[in-house]
Amino acid sequence: MQQEDDLRGLARVMDFMRAISILFVGINVYWFCYSTLKEWGVTFEVIDKILWNFQRTTGLFSSVLWTKLFAVVFLALSCIGTKGVKEEKITWTKIHCSLAAGVVLFFLNWWMLELPLPHTADAVFYIATLSAGYICMLMAGTWMSRLLKNNLMDDVRSTCMIISFLTFRKSLTIICLTTWTATRSSRNFTLSTLTTHARATDVTL
Repeated sequence: MQQEDDLRGLARVMDFMRAISILFVGINVYWFCYSTLKEWGVTFEVIDKILWNFQRTTGLFSSVLWTKLFAVVFLALSCIGTKGVKEEKITWTKIHCSLAAGVVLFFLNWWMLELPLPHTADAVFYIATLSAGYICMLMAGTWMSRLLKNNLMDDVRSTCMIISFLTFRKSLTIICLTTWTATRSSRNFTLSTLTTHARATDVTL
């Protein structure tokens, strides 16, 4: 029961980490695509004040990379608690390809904000590549965590099987020795009884 509660608590923490990661991605889009979002009517004065305060005190938005780095850090932490699942289709080649595509799309798309196109088109391309890159990295992190945990569990199962086999063999050996000793003692007792009986018969005669 306690283990189930611990697992539920860990799952909540991992979900919270992933939510923070997504929040940083949303903040990145909100700040660097602000003009487009304002045209769409999805900006809010309260959020503007909060982000401006962050910028004045921390310089969080002085570079397009800072919020992305925070998003990736929390994403990686959230993938640590992923449950291991036996899935033969997950291979390291898929993981590497997905991770490489995610890094390229997520980090190397800042130039799309400076394309000689309407800023709405620039924002759409930027958001699309940012979202695709994030999804690819999420898939790679989840697959990697599952594969590593599955291999670890296989090693643990193999170790447990070896220990169980050795324990069984030792128990079987002890049982055999005990049985052999008991049989030998019984045979010696029988021989002793027969010898005593034979001597008594001789004396009687």
